[in-house]
Amino acid sequence: MTGNEYQQLALKTAEEKCRNLNNLGLGLMGESGKEGDAIKKHLWQNEPLDKKYIIHKLGAVLWYMAVLADVLGVQLDDIFKNNIKEIKAEYPKLWEQNSKSNSQM
Repeated sequence: MTGNEYQQLALKTAEEKCRNLNNLGLGLMGESGKEGDAIKKHLWQNEPLDKKYIIHKLGAVLWYMAVLADVLGVQLDDIFKNNIKEIKAEYPKLWEQNSKSNSQM
């Protein structure tokens, strides 16, 4: 599944009242915070790492991201492509090094 395919499916559940910057921005931060809190509890409070919960929260983050991107008039695949360009530009040595090692697999 591509990012754009996911985005189109996610939008089926994005009611009009959800499609505003307040809801989307705060929802995205809230879900990210829950994921971060689970990791913090594992690292600092010796709780077991709840991978299932974190994966669930990553899905919620993705839903908010998909809807927010749509409200902003952009497709997820375009965000993915632009982010990779930025990563390549910011970390060219790492990109090149890891591209070589991955091509040998």
